[in-house]
Amino acid sequence: MSRRSDLVAFAALTLIFSYMLSIGATFNGILQPEMHITALGILGLSGGVWLILHRVRGWQWHQSIWNVVFLGWGIVFAIATLANLDQLRRMSIGFWYVGVYVAVWYLLTDLLANRVIRRETLLDALLMSGVIILIFGYVQLIVSLRQPGTTLMSVPRLVSTLGNPNALGAVLVVMIPVAFARALAVRQRIPRVILLIYGGLALVLLVLSGSRGAYLGAFASFVTLGVLFAIHLGILTRWSTLAGRWRVLIIGSGVGIVLLSLVMGIFLIRSLNAPGRSADLRTFIYEGALQTFAAQPLTGSGLFTFGLELMTRESSPPVQIHAHAHNAVLHIMAELGLPGLLILLVTLALALWMARCNWQVTQVHTRLGLIAGVSAVVGFGVHHLLDLPAMMPAVALSGLIVWIVTVTPAGPTPMQARWRVLGHPVGISILLLALLITGFWSSQIYTDYVRILKEAAGSQNYIAAAQQMNRVVEADPGLALYSYEQAFLYGMGAVAGDPSAIASGIAAYEHFLRLEPANVVALTNLSALYWQAGQIQFAVETLDRAMAGAPESWQLVMLRRRYAEALGDTAIVRAMTERISTLNPDVLLLPEIGRLPDESIEVSVPARFSLRLVAGELEAAALSWRDFADPDPIRGSVLSALLKLAEGEGSAAEMLLNEVSSLARTPPAHSWVQILEAQIALRNGDNTAARNALVMARTNLQGHPFDADWALGVNYAYAQFLRLMIERQFIPQVNYVDDDLVLLFWIDQLERALT
Repeated sequence: MSRRSDLVAFAALTLIFSYMLSIGATFNGILQPEMHITALGILGLSGGVWLILHRVRGWQWHQSIWNVVFLGWGIVFAIATLANLDQLRRMSIGFWYVGVYVAVWYLLTDLLANRVIRRETLLDALLMSGVIILIFGYVQLIVSLRQPGTTLMSVPRLVSTLGNPNALGAVLVVMIPVAFARALAVRQRIPRVILLIYGGLALVLLVLSGSRGAYLGAFASFVTLGVLFAIHLGILTRWSTLAGRWRVLIIGSGVGIVLLSLVMGIFLIRSLNAPGRSADLRTFIYEGALQTFAAQPLTGSGLFTFGLELMTRESSPPVQIHAHAHNAVLHIMAELGLPGLLILLVTLALALWMARCNWQVTQVHTRLGLIAGVSAVVGFGVHHLLDLPAMMPAVALSGLIVWIVTVTPAGPTPMQARWRVLGHPVGISILLLALLITGFWSSQIYTDYVRILKEAAGSQNYIAAAQQMNRVVEADPGLALYSYEQAFLYGMGAVAGDPSAIASGIAAYEHFLRLEPANVVALTNLSALYWQAGQIQFAVETLDRAMAGAPESWQLVMLRRRYAEALGDTAIVRAMTERISTLNPDVLLLPEIGRLPDESIEVSVPARFSLRLVAGELEAAALSWRDFADPDPIRGSVLSALLKLAEGEGSAAEMLLNEVSSLARTPPAHSWVQILEAQIALRNGDNTAARNALVMARTNLQGHPFDADWALGVNYAYAQFLRLMIERQFIPQVNYVDDDLVLLFWIDQLERALT
């Protein structure tokens, strides 16, 4: 650093960026209420110190065409809001974070305009804050590689401090081109080597994140970096006069980009065959975004409402709940309609123009800072055509920093109008004050909410917890999640049959459904409470509404089948059984159905193998299993061991038992291990050991009453409200089953063998 002020600014920015990008602005920092005070304190302190220094040191306010763009965005937000006032509380969450980004924008651009910091200072602080992300990422890599049977190619996708591999990839897409561009800019050898090592380590971490959108974003950023650097050097016009080392560097960089592209291409192609990562998992979200846009093309559904819209258009459950369209353009179209698309195009066009203007006026020796920013922005933008990790504020902040570096005018013009000079700090002060007041208000309510849930988990006094939740609901009645969780607590308390708890649960769910009428989980739970209260017609009608909203959920069909059995309606029982066999034929393995699937019903390979093995058809079982690679390696190994046992190869089965015992990490995995232990014990005539193993197998699957049943359901709170929730979604009266049906089949078969 050439100036003392640079060093002070660099240190301050590094501390703030490090905390925000690694803790405060990640989902962990947002979801944990104890983190809020620190983050809000940093926001208030940074804004306050900035405004005070601005006045004390006589800094100037500068004109900016971006003020007009922000006004345009404000008008677009207003249009979408006025058209969707019923979702105002949801939208307010989005508005709060937009307000934070606007405040950060004005703070950093003002520091740049007043020459308090340089672009390079911002970029260096950003890179320095990324060191923590790199350290935690490599710690995770080392821990993973120490697990038995794990290789570099089978390492789970890394997340570092960000908790999500796509979010990690998004931040690295920003850091990597900045690191390499800064390496080209510095003249000292040691800093250049350090930056190159930094960039290389970040590249490896990016590959191991498995983020396909980030791969393409990184490729785009490298191409942009190479093209801009070539233009900067004037390579096309003076290649023959370049020094040899520059030629080697340029050719080597080109070869490196090609090799990197090949490596990432291989990972990209392989990922398309990975379970749960096929291309069709994006297309239905894109279709949902287009449908939402078509429904309200002139206004959109409102900021931060896409998740709710998608839930009403898809069968959730079992489809995962998503809060964004995984494409920035489609997301903006869905939430803000044609006005949003128009202002987005204006923003991008202006950014391109500003980057060009900055290129023309920036001095040659400082142009690499601009190249770094442009390259990172391009990579960030390309990534967001395939995903939208900027929904995490840490990712949005990293993108905002390089955006500021790119589009902030290099030669700003001071404001002349007196009213603007006086009004600017007033407006910013009001914005900061509003953010702090609303932030602290919301955080205090949220803190009380989380405390009540934690106490309920410990005491399991659900009715008392639900009653305490009244003050949370009354303090923030528009936030649907609070009513949702209160109703769930009453539903848990109603299991014992307390009439008052049942009535309170019904009332709470009816209140929640006035806020979100199409919520499938709430409808299902309300149906179960109606049934428990003896309101049979309401129960059936409400469940039918839930089934219409989630037509792919076999669990809801199973509940409807139970209702029909209790009412003696055999026609509905048959119809529901047929529907179940279409949705998920493996459900026929459950003893509740009363008949096993025959050969004409296409069940999964593990299910067909298990049926044949239990029936003693060893040759057919072995044939169906021979070429199958089970996506669940623990289950695959146990089923293979069960076949070995049936074929009389007890020693081979015991060897497999030793292997899977050391690899089992989750409750279902341990249950599979206990299945094998029980079968071996039965073969050895030790019925007591077999019975104990089966008891443990069922116990593992039960867990805590708040443990997740529909594992993907927690995204309702995490992603759509940025809040914690009870992981369990359905009250016990629903008897929602999301366990491995083949596992349940084996437990049942072995229990029968012991009777």
